[in-house]
Amino acid sequence: MNTRATHHCLPMTLPQAVLACGLALAGPASAIAIGGPAGTADQGRNTIADVATPATAAAPAPANELSSGRIDDLSPGQVTIRGKAIGLHPTRLRVVAPGGHSQSGAGSLRKGQQVRYALDAGSGEAARRIVLIYIDR
Repeated sequence: MNTRATHHCLPMTLPQAVLACGLALAGPASAIAIGGPAGTADQGRNTIADVATPATAAAPAPANELSSGRIDDLSPGQVTIRGKAIGLHPTRLRVVAPGGHSQSGAGSLRKGQQVRYALDAGSGEAARRIVLIYIDR
């Protein structure tokens, strides 16, 4: 066996070997087109066309406006604020205490508390229920 043929390369360090492999594998950059009836240009146009335009987009949901008042009375499933009885949403109600701490729900409400509240976006003012309450003090 001829051992001289196996020693003709100079020893390489790891960074030199990585660089050599990178240069050996480097070639001209090119895009790869996907064949088929819908081609890549059509796919791009279809993607853009699928995005809703302002004319076809659904109207955004109305933002919840915060009202404020003092809790006059509490009863199961509703609170009275400024003399008006307002229902509490049974599943969506979120109560936030001073300092931003989330409370367990309607159980943390007390008569006389100053609050800010938001109603759900249901139809009809009488049917709307409270979904968010910030306890101010």
